[in-house]
Amino acid sequence: PPGWYDSVIVTREGKGLSALREGAPVAVNGPESQSGQGALDTFLRSRGLHGRFTTIITGSHRASIRAVADGRAVIAAIDSVSWRLALRHEPAAAALAVADRTPPTPGLPFITARGEPRDRIFRALQEGVRSLDPDVSETLGLRGVVRMTGADYAGFSERYRARCRGTAD
Repeated sequence: PPGWYDSVIVTREGKGLSALREGAPVAVNGPESQSGQGALDTFLRSRGLHGRFTTIITGSHRASIRAVADGRAVIAAIDSVSWRLALRHEPAAAALAVADRTPPTPGLPFITARGEPRDRIFRALQEGVRSLDPDVSETLGLRGVVRMTGADYAGFSERYRARCRGTAD
């Protein structure tokens, strides 16, 4: 839904998830990334496979795509916007296939100082997105700004805290 996103789980074309063996290298853009690390952790845990891999920190989704394409890693989670951009602009993406998608997660929040007038900031963000050149808006996948609540992030927050404690299911 608007304001939410997912990640794609990518593998080398023709390999699928068959290369997921204990000790296999997995590519992660960064250890704090929800769309790369968190999404991949959740995906692997859902299959009873968490913690059995060698993690390669690549520094970006693009570098994770390249790592899987060139065989340094067997799998990566890439946010859908980055994946869509990679299909247009990153030749290595052609060597990959989408093996699965993660459940939707709330998009990243805009964080401001306490006491800032939220309505004014929200209207400014809306106007900023509305004023984008249509080609830029299409490239970035920006259609608008959605007002989210703490309840939208409740499940995500608990999963993140559990992941940090190493107890997530």
